[in-house]
Amino acid sequence: MVTLLALCVSYLGGVEKVVLALVMLVIGPMIIPAVWGLFSPRIGPKSVWVAVLVAAAVAGGSKLAIAYSLLPGSALLGWIATHGQLTNAMVGFLVPVGAMLLQELGARGTSPGWKRLAEHQARYEPPAAEGRVSTLPAMIVAGTIAMLAVLGLGASEQRGVLLLFSALLLLVGGIIVWVYRRQARMSSDPQ
Repeated sequence: MVTLLALCVSYLGGVEKVVLALVMLVIGPMIIPAVWGLFSPRIGPKSVWVAVLVAAAVAGGSKLAIAYSLLPGSALLGWIATHGQLTNAMVGFLVPVGAMLLQELGARGTSPGWKRLAEHQARYEPPAAEGRVSTLPAMIVAGTIAMLAVLGLGASEQRGVLLLFSALLLLVGGIIVWVYRRQARMSSDPQ
């Protein structure tokens, strides 16, 4: 499948169009139902697959209808053909949201997975609080941000924008280090 896609990239409008279309048509239908399921006691795994399949059918159907002129003279297909990226974004967002909304409204009772989660949550006991939290992740982020800022300083194109962005990155990195040192000082001073 990947090899076939790689061979067809030039016919599909180039790498940029293929990647953007895949991201818009795949990521939304995969993420929206998963996030929705985190907050809804009615949504189960089957709902995720229904939303993904409905979005794939709508996206594939619209692409095939345009490619093979299945509905000649249709104003809607003409609009879809001229606004391809907007259509992909709408299909990738509105179709999964609509499918999840319909499933949410039509669902009866609570999902078995939600019930298991509630039972686990009732049995959960939080671990005892430790005395000190590791600041290593904050220092890694600060160092990475500082390195990105230094790399931005060496750019030759659009130097003004990159200098501004680099200055902002250095500021963020400095704030992280300042907060880290302040917390380290406060935790070491017994009061």
